[in-house]
Amino acid sequence: MKRRLTFVLLTAAIGAQSFALTACSSERKDLLSLETCGSLVFPHGVELVEFEQQTGFGDEVVTAVVEIPADEMDDFKTKSGLAKFIAGVPKDWKYHWRDTKSLPLLESEQAYRADEEQLAQTRWVAYTTKDTSEVVFIHALC
Repeated sequence: MKRRLTFVLLTAAIGAQSFALTACSSERKDLLSLETCGSLVFPHGVELVEFEQQTGFGDEVVTAVVEIPADEMDDFKTKSGLAKFIAGVPKDWKYHWRDTKSLPLLESEQAYRADEEQLAQTRWVAYTTKDTSEVVFIHALC
């Protein structure tokens, strides 16, 4: 009986490790897809909160929410070419994240959107503060 219980526990532990490794691998793949599609460079402390990727008619659309430690946000902005942010996120921008659980955070007075001026709009980036991190909303066309 002890052997059978040990075998079951060992099998469960190996299965849990395998699941964790698959989840980590998937998160890295999704972050890489976001970086490539959105011309973004994430810092090491980034955490993927929500991710959705859709393809159709030869286009790819990536929508995500990530959390970045507050002390790494400036590095993210600089390396991603996001120099200017404006207070407030317009309703038509919020539409991109309508299916995310994090959408209510964009209602905050501390929500900002990227202002890329004359560049063709292929990415939408907004963020707000949550505790000691920044919650970054991304919508990109590839």
